[in-house]
Amino acid sequence: MAQDRGPAPAGCELHRQFFEASEEGFCLVEMIPGAGGAPADARILAVNAAFARETGLPAAEGGSLRALAPAAAEGWIAALCRIADSRQPARVEVEGPGGGPCELRGFPVGSAAERTVGFRLEDIRARREAQEARRAAERQLQRVLSGMGEAFGILDHELRILMQNDTALRLDGRPLEEIRGRTHWDVYPGTEDSELGRLYRQALAEGVPVSMEHRHEWPDGSATWFRMRACPVPEGLAVFWHDITARKEAELALRDSEARYRGLFEAMEEGFLLARVLRDAEGRAMDAVLLEGNPLASRMIGIAPIDGQRLSEVLPVPDPVWLETCDRVSRTGVAERHEHRAAASGRWYDYSVSTVGDPGGGPDATPCLAILLTDITERKRTEEALRASEARFRALATTGGAAIYRMSPDWRIMYQLDPTSQLDGTEGPFEDWQEKYILEEDRPMVLQAIDQAMRERTMFALEHRVRRADGGIGWVLSRAAPVIGPDGAVQEWFGSAIDVTERREAVERMIQSEERLQLALDVGRLGTWDWDIGRGTVVWSAEHYRMQGYAPGEVAPSYAAWLARVHPEDRAATEAELRAAREEGRDYAATFRSLHPDGRIVWLQALGRFFPDEADRPSRMIGIMEDITDARRADEALRESEARFRQFGEASSDLLWVRDARTLELEYLSPAFEEIHGLDRATVMADGGLHAWLALIVPEDRDLARDCIERVRRGEHVTSEVRIRRPADGALRWLRNSDFPLRDPQGFLQRIGGIGHDITEEKRVAERLEVLVAELQHRTRNLLTVVRAMAARTLSNADSLADFRLRFDDRLLALARVNGLLSRLEEGDRITFDELIRAELDGHGLPADGSAGRQVVLEGPEGIPLRSSSVQTFALALHELTTNALKHGALARPEGRLHVAWRLVEVSGVPHLRVDWRETGGPAVPEAGPAAAGGGYGRELIERALPYQLGAVTSYDLGPEGLSCSVILPVSAHLAPSPPGAG
Repeated sequence: MAQDRGPAPAGCELHRQFFEASEEGFCLVEMIPGAGGAPADARILAVNAAFARETGLPAAEGGSLRALAPAAAEGWIAALCRIADSRQPARVEVEGPGGGPCELRGFPVGSAAERTVGFRLEDIRARREAQEARRAAERQLQRVLSGMGEAFGILDHELRILMQNDTALRLDGRPLEEIRGRTHWDVYPGTEDSELGRLYRQALAEGVPVSMEHRHEWPDGSATWFRMRACPVPEGLAVFWHDITARKEAELALRDSEARYRGLFEAMEEGFLLARVLRDAEGRAMDAVLLEGNPLASRMIGIAPIDGQRLSEVLPVPDPVWLETCDRVSRTGVAERHEHRAAASGRWYDYSVSTVGDPGGGPDATPCLAILLTDITERKRTEEALRASEARFRALATTGGAAIYRMSPDWRIMYQLDPTSQLDGTEGPFEDWQEKYILEEDRPMVLQAIDQAMRERTMFALEHRVRRADGGIGWVLSRAAPVIGPDGAVQEWFGSAIDVTERREAVERMIQSEERLQLALDVGRLGTWDWDIGRGTVVWSAEHYRMQGYAPGEVAPSYAAWLARVHPEDRAATEAELRAAREEGRDYAATFRSLHPDGRIVWLQALGRFFPDEADRPSRMIGIMEDITDARRADEALRESEARFRQFGEASSDLLWVRDARTLELEYLSPAFEEIHGLDRATVMADGGLHAWLALIVPEDRDLARDCIERVRRGEHVTSEVRIRRPADGALRWLRNSDFPLRDPQGFLQRIGGIGHDITEEKRVAERLEVLVAELQHRTRNLLTVVRAMAARTLSNADSLADFRLRFDDRLLALARVNGLLSRLEEGDRITFDELIRAELDGHGLPADGSAGRQVVLEGPEGIPLRSSSVQTFALALHELTTNALKHGALARPEGRLHVAWRLVEVSGVPHLRVDWRETGGPAVPEAGPAAAGGGYGRELIERALPYQLGAVTSYDLGPEGLSCSVILPVSAHLAPSPPGAG
C-alpha cells in the first residue's frame, strides 16, 4: 500500500503538474495481490485527464481496474503484474476499452516493494491497417513480377544475386536457393572479365543504365544469346534479360527500378523533459536548458543523465524548430503539439510542449516547460513506404514500356489501362476496349484465350496485335492473373501488356533474310555472279538477270552485258571501283543504278571478292548483288520526314524558343512570337538577353517568369501562366508556358527551351462561364419557387391524387416549354411574347402558323422582349387560359373563336406589353360557381399573382359571349422596340 512520505519536494510537484498537464494519457496503479500471491486487481492511484479522454474511461482514482474496465482488465492486470515483477518497462498488445487492439506501454515506478506501475494505452488499429495495406501492395507487386514475360533479377553492390523472377529461373534452370547470395561471376563463370562485367561495373560506378547483346556459354557447352539491360537501383542493379538466340537483334525494351521493401523500423519510443528557455538582455530566446528527463528521453537524445545540458549542445545539427516552439509556449502559456523531423537523426517525433506551474515562476520570469516526445518514425516511414511502393510499381511498368491494365471478372469492362508510348490510356472504365485496341481479325483468337483463362482460372497469356495510339499496328505480350477474393471468386484480372513490336519485327526481318539467302542459293532471290577472269566466262543467277532487266537466259553473261545495263551516269565510277579493288587485292563494294529497257531505274548494291591464283594474281571473282531500291526510297522518305520536323517550329502557332543554359542568350525563336507579341523576332533575337524578354511581361508576373527560368536551369520541367503587354497596341494577353531543360548526349544541361501557348481566349471563355453559372443558379431558384407554389395551389384544388397528377403534369409541361426557350438564349437575350404564345399553342396542338383554320387568330408585332423574371409566371397564366379555353371555353366547340392581340404601350414613360385575350362562340357561361371560371387557378394567377409578382394590371371578365381578359405588364426596357404611342 502507498505510504505517507511527507511533504513532496519541489521537483515532485513539477512532475505532478506535468502529469496533469500532459496531452498524453497516463495511469498509475498499485498491484493488489490475491490468493497465493497472484494479482487479483490493481488500485488506481492517479489518472490524468488525457487518459480518460483517449480511452473513454472515467477518471476513478482510488477505484479498482477491474471495476473500471471489466471486459479488458484481465489482460491489463496480467501485463502490469509482469512489469511489476520484472521491474522492466514493457510493451504488450491487449484488448482496448472498446474491444479493438491497443498497445499497453508500462514502466515500474518507485521501489520493488511498492509494486507500483505506470502505463498508457495507444490505439494501434491505424498501424495494423497500414501494415495490411503494405502487405497487399507487396503481394500485388509480386504478382506483377511473377507474371512478367521477361527475366528479371536484382544484384547488390557486390554483384551478388538477391532475387530472380520465375522467367529468369526458367531460363537458368536452377532454383533460386542455389544461386541467391552468390556473385554473378560465381554463378556465371567467365563473365567477370567480359564486356558484360565491364558494363555492370560501369553502371554501378557511374549510376547510369547500360545495355548490350551478350552470348553466354552454359556448363554443358550450349550457348544462349541474351539482350541485357541493367539499371542502378538503391540495392545495386536491376537487370532485365531476354533470350534472343532465335535472333540476336530482338530486344525487349524493359528497364525497371524495383526496390525492395524495408522492414519495420524500431519501435516508437517516448519520453519527457523539463526545460527552461534562456533569454538575452532584450528578452530574445538564445537557448534552452534541459533540467531533467526520464530514461526514455535520454535514449532518444543520446545523453544520460539529462542534467542541465544546453539544447544547442544536444543538437549536433542546428534545428531551430525546437527552440522556436519552446519560446512561443514560454511567452504565451498556451500548449502546442506538433510533428517534426529531427535534423540530426532524421527521426520523426510527435511532441507537445506546455508550461508547468506559474508561467512566471523562473528566476528570470520564464516558466518551466514540460516536453513530451513520442517517436512516430515508424508510422511516417510506413506511409512513405506505401507511397514509394506505388511509385516503384508504376516505375517498374513504365520503365520497361509495359502498360498495366485491370479487367472486370468477365472481361467485359476495362477498369484501367495506363498510357504508354504505344497505347492510349483510359480515363475511366469502358466496355468498347476490343473495338479500340484489338484488330477485328484477331478478336476471335483473343476471346478464345480469355475464355480458356476464365474457365480454368489460370494466367491469361497471349502475344497479339494491337492498334497503336498513332494509328499503326503493334505487337504486345499480354499477361493477366486472376485476383481471387476472400470468397474464392475472381474479383478482377490484373495484368500487363509489354511492347514486343521490335522483337516481332526483328524476327520477321530475320526470317525474311534467311528466306532471301536460301532462295538466292536455290532460286536466285539474291543475284550472284561467278567470274572466271582467266577464261573470260561469267555465271549469273536467275535473280541477277532480273535485277539488270534481262530475262533469265536472254543473253550470255559477260562483263559487257553487265556494263550495258549500268546507268550511263554511274558507269565510270562503278568501273573505277572494280579496277581499284582488283589492283589492290581488296573486296569490291559498289552501289549503282541499273537502267532497264522499259525505263525503270533500279538501285543495286554489289559486293564481291577476288581470289588469286598461284602467282598471286586475281583469277576469279565471286559476288552477290541486291536490289536496294526500296531502301533508297525509305532513306529519301526519312530525310523528307526530318525536313518536315524541322519545319514544325516554323509552322507552329505556339511560341517556341531555345536559350543557352549558361548565358540565357536566345538561339531560336519561332515566327509565332511576332503574332503573339506583335514584335519583329529579328529585333528580339538581336538583343537576345533575358532582360528584353522580361520587359514584355507585366511587372506583376516578372518574378514568376524569372523564377521559372532559374528552375529550368536547375533541371526542372516547369509550367506557368503569365501576362504580356503587346508594345504595338498595348493589348494584354495570357500565355501558358511549358519550359524544359535540353541536355547533351552525356546528360549535361546545355540549353533550355519552352513552348508558349496563347490562352487569352481560354481565359475569356472561363470568365463567361462564371457569368453563365450564376445566371443558371438564379433561374433555378426562381423555377423552384414557382414549382413549389404551383404544387401547393394544385393540391389544394385537386379532388384526388389522380386529379392532382393530371393537372400538375400539365402545368409542369408548360413550365418545361418556357424553360426550353430560356435554355436556348444567348447571354443578354430575352424571350419575346410571340415566341411564348406560339410555344404554348403548339404544346396544345394549336399551331400558330395559320394551319389551325379560323379558330385561333394571333395579331401583334414580333420581337417584344419579356423580363426573364416574369416569363415563368406569365407562361403559367397563358397555359391556364389555353387549357380553360380547350376544356370550357371557345376552343371546346368547332364554331368557337379565340383572338389574341398584343401591342407595346407606355405607362408613365415605361414600355409595357398589353395582351387582349378574347373568346367567342363557346358554351354558355354559368351564372355562378367556380366552374364558370374554369377551375379558379387560372383566374387567381391573372387577378392576384400577376399583379403581385410582376406588377401587372389585369382584367378578367366572363361575359355572355365568353372570356375577355387583358394583361398589361412591364417589359425589358433596354431591348424593347419603341411603342407607336402612349398606352
